[in-house]
Amino acid sequence: MLQQSCHSVLSVLKLCNDSPAPIPLPPFAQNQTSWLTALNYAVRWNAALPWIRRVQLTPWHSTLAEKTRLLLDERFNRDRVQMAVLDTDYVKALRGFSQVGVSPVTVGGMDWGRRVYSNRMDRPMERVEFLVRDADWFSAVRGLGKAGFRISREGTGWNDLGNVRLYRFGLIPGLWSRVNAQENTLSVEDSLLFSMITRGGFWARNPLWLTDLAAFLKKTDQRVDWKLILILCEKLKRVGACWSVLEFLDRNWGVSIPDHVRGLFVGQVGRVRKLWLHQNMSVAKWFPAEGKPRSILRADGKWQTARATLSL
Repeated sequence: MLQQSCHSVLSVLKLCNDSPAPIPLPPFAQNQTSWLTALNYAVRWNAALPWIRRVQLTPWHSTLAEKTRLLLDERFNRDRVQMAVLDTDYVKALRGFSQVGVSPVTVGGMDWGRRVYSNRMDRPMERVEFLVRDADWFSAVRGLGKAGFRISREGTGWNDLGNVRLYRFGLIPGLWSRVNAQENTLSVEDSLLFSMITRGGFWARNPLWLTDLAAFLKKTDQRVDWKLILILCEKLKRVGACWSVLEFLDRNWGVSIPDHVRGLFVGQVGRVRKLWLHQNMSVAKWFPAEGKPRSILRADGKWQTARATLSL
């Protein structure tokens, strides 16, 4: 039952919000304990909102035990309120930026939710994220202060101000020259790379993030300049890491990676990484039913023990 509960959650995330067909009735439908297990698994990956929304849309939702429906509805409403709070903070932050003349780029879950998903409830998030130029960093922090945000945590190249995370990021060569100024969004190629890098050590171990990539690639595949991505990956020494995720998406997440794209990357990937991928490509190993993965793939392609909280 444990594996079935977890599979129910992952199968919804793999849909990438593009399947009109309702999810099938799970074999544990009348087992309250299994529903609680599935909900805890979804909450662990911050994926309760899209999973419960899909369950609510099914014809069999009304046949569930009242206690189960109340459990799911309570969690859904709680997460939906949190989304509304983040939407409000997003507008407040933009007003703060406008007061100091800073034009930020929206990144992270807020960007994915608006650009990729047809329903905002399919992309929950923990915070609102913005990217600013190095020269605008202090002005941006000041603007957020005017909007009522205060620094709660600082890192290398980023600050948390309540529900807002601010990045100053110039690592990707030529990133700012490719920004869509009209929509204040990154280019297709930079969106993919930026997400890999800013997820730190955890970018390859979150099903929600993989769903972002899958939905994004399905919508933009014909517009992706893969040669540019490879060139940037080589400069950043991220070729192996990028190829690992593309392979996993192709094998397990319903994304067909074209042969010409495989050809670009596979020749740049070492024999040891290929061997590891062959042995560790199962969904169960990446997203275990109990606990966090014992090791995580960092953005630089190296592995380390998982200890910190996943960034979403």
